[in-house]
Amino acid sequence: MEVLFLIREESKLIKIPSFILVPVIENAIKHGVQPAMNRVTITISTSVEQDHLQITVTNTLENGNPKNPVGLGVGINNVKERLKLHYDKSATVSIRNYDNLFSLSMAIPLEKK
Repeated sequence: MEVLFLIREESKLIKIPSFILVPVIENAIKHGVQPAMNRVTITISTSVEQDHLQITVTNTLENGNPKNPVGLGVGINNVKERLKLHYDKSATVSIRNYDNLFSLSMAIPLEKK
């Protein structure tokens, strides 16, 4: 497993809810690393876009599909709920599965509502 951090300088001091990334990274390991026979890369990237912090966690998928594509499970749903509690509807979570990659992106407002 290889982990790449692409953290933009302007995002380094922005605070986010505690442990909000743990279930996302756990998901990348469970669905990307655990079933893989070959090397898997997890990329964690951040940027500031307008009035949001953009955090994206992407992992390679050996067969192009996550192990459990229908039910993303409790972890990702907990992330969505925690963001909703902190930021109402101002934070968003989007998920993409493309070109042997699984990607989860969060847009978190720079100011708490």
